[in-house]
Amino acid sequence: MDAKNFERQFGKQSLKSIRENFFNNDIFGFINEKLTKIGVVEHEIIIPLYLSSVGAHILNLINVACARVEEDNEIDNKKPKPSVCKNFGTMYCPRANLFVLRHGEDINFYKVFGQVPDLRVHLLHVAPSGFGKDFFMSILMDNEFGILPQEIPHTIVRGFLSEAGYIGTKTKDNKGNTITIKGLAEMYCAGIIGVPEFSSVMMAMKQTHSMQLENDLLEVLQGGKINKIMANGTIEFNSYHTLWAGTQPSEGRLDVSTGLGRRLNFYLYLPNKEEQEEYKKAQLRGRFTNFSTLELVALRKYLTKLWETRAINRVEFTRAYEEFRNSLEIINHTNIQLYDNIALGYNFINNFDTTEEVVVVKIDDLLKKILMKVATDRANIMREAYIEWQVILPVIFESDKPLKVYDVVRIIEKTQMLPYKDIIEKLTLAEKEGVVGFFKVDRIHGGTDMYVYDTRKFKSAEDAMKYI
Repeated sequence: MDAKNFERQFGKQSLKSIRENFFNNDIFGFINEKLTKIGVVEHEIIIPLYLSSVGAHILNLINVACARVEEDNEIDNKKPKPSVCKNFGTMYCPRANLFVLRHGEDINFYKVFGQVPDLRVHLLHVAPSGFGKDFFMSILMDNEFGILPQEIPHTIVRGFLSEAGYIGTKTKDNKGNTITIKGLAEMYCAGIIGVPEFSSVMMAMKQTHSMQLENDLLEVLQGGKINKIMANGTIEFNSYHTLWAGTQPSEGRLDVSTGLGRRLNFYLYLPNKEEQEEYKKAQLRGRFTNFSTLELVALRKYLTKLWETRAINRVEFTRAYEEFRNSLEIINHTNIQLYDNIALGYNFINNFDTTEEVVVVKIDDLLKKILMKVATDRANIMREAYIEWQVILPVIFESDKPLKVYDVVRIIEKTQMLPYKDIIEKLTLAEKEGVVGFFKVDRIHGGTDMYVYDTRKFKSAEDAMKYI
C-alpha cells in the first residue's frame, strides 16, 4: 500500500483503533523497538519524555481555550468572534479551525485551587557536545524524517537568539510608519520551539540589548502572556509554545536561574567511558537508517488526531499514580505540578480515547522510569559541583593508578570541549573538597610531573606514588 492510500485509511480510524491495529496498543513500545532496530542508543527515556511533552502541549492548548470563539450574543445576534487571541484566524493561527467545544464557565477541563494551571512540559536536555541534544530533537522535529506532523507547528533554532528574535520588536520605516516584526514566540504561539544550544540564549540574557530576555522567558513559559512597552509601541500577545532546550554541562553554560529552573524539566546525561564507546559504534551502525515511510505516516497521523482533539471533559488521577508520585523526591511544591504534567502528557499520548473525553492518569513501568529520572536529575542539578564532578572525574575514577594531570586535561579538553583554565580550576576545587589528591614526581632529566589520584582508592599521596 502506498503512503497516500495508507494515510487515507488511517484518517478513517479512531485513535484507539490505530493504537490497537498498528502500534499493538503501545506507541512508546513501538517507537522504542524501531529506534533500537535502526541503531539509536539511550533513547528509552528521552524520546517518551519528549512525546509526553507533546501530549502536555496539546492538553494545555485545549485547557487554556486556545482557538476558542465566543458564543453567539443573543442580545444583538452578533456572530461569534475570537475571544482568546488577536492572531485567531490569521496566518499565524494554526488552530483556527479547531474550535474548542466547551464554553462559558466550564471552558477549562482542569483547574487547581480554582486556577487554570500551565500544563506544558518544557525540557532542558543537559549533555556533553555530541551526545544527543540536537539529534533527539531532530527525531521529533526534522521536517522530512521527524515524527511530528506539520499540523503541530515546530521549529529548531540553531544559533544566537536575541530578545527581538524571540519576542519581536516594533520599528519605524522611512515614512514614520510603525512596523511590527513578529518573534518566534508569536509565530509559533501554539507550537514547539527547539533550541539545541540553549547556552546561546543564556549568553543573550547577559547582553545589554537582551537584558529583558530572561523576564520574557519567565512570563511566556508560565502563563503564556506578553505585554511589553517599547519605544515604538506595545507588543502584546499570548504564546503557549513549549520550549525544548539543550545545553552542555560545563560551568557558565548551565547558568539557570531559580525562576527559570522552576519552569524546566531536566534530563541529565553524562556518559561514562562505555557509553561513549557505544555512541561511537551507533554512529557507524546508524548510517542511512530511519523509520519507513509507512511508519512515519502512521506516527504523524496518530499525533495529528491527538492535535485535532476538540473536547476533554475531565482528568482522573488514579490512586496508584498519586501514591507513586508522592514517593518521588519533592524539593518544593512546584515539582508536583511538573510531575503531573508529564504524567498527563504521557497518558494522553498512550491511552486517550476521543469517545470518552477523559484523560485517565495511570502509572506503568516506563512512566515510573521517566518520573524517577526527572526527579533525580532535578535534585542532582541543584547539588553544588555535582555535574562538574561527573564531567571531569570519571577519567580519574576509572583508572587503577594515578594519572598525569597533563594527560587528564588533554582527555577532558577533547571529550568535553572545556578550556584548560576551567579544567584546572575544577580539579583544584575537587582537591579542596577531598575528592582527588595531587603529588609531584621529579623527572630523571630534570623538571617535574604532576599526578592526580582518586582519594577513595589510595590512602595518601605516598601510597599513590607506589603505583606509577
